[in-house]
Parts: sequence; structure tokens; C-alpha cells
Amino acid sequence: PAMSGWQPSAVTNMTSMFDGTTNGSALYSELLVQLAAHNTNTDVTLNAGGAQFNPAGDTARATLINDRGWTITDGGPE
Repeated sequence: PAMSGWQPSAVTNMTSMFDGTTNGSALYSELLVQLAAHNTNTDVTLNAGGAQFNPAGDTARATLINDRGWTITDGGPE
């Protein structure tokens, strides 16, 4: 996978990291899954532009928002 080598455990702020992007739902969903699996930080802000997520990303996104207090702005479900 495209993001398999990335280590997202230390990320604390992604406010403008993806502004203006339109990543495909598979790539964005993979990002959400990796973040949920490897990042235990709380209250992180993620702006994913207009990227949409698939069902796998939806589960990971819910974990980040509900369990860790993240604020995520994106294009919603595909």
C-alpha cells in the first residue's frame, strides 16, 4: 500500500496538511486506518480537503473522532 512505510504515531496537527487535495477514497481511507491503528494522540485536527472515505475509512474515522476527540474535515462518505 502507498502509505505502508509512513509512521503516523507522532502526528499532533494536520490542520492544513491536505488542504485543496482530492485524494481518492481508497488512499484517504487507508490514511484514516493507519492513523487509528498507530496514533493515540488526542484532540488532533485533520483537514483532508474534499477527500471522501469508504466503509473501512468510516470505521477508523469514527474511532479518531469518538474515542480520541479528533476534529476531522473532509468530503464525507463516498
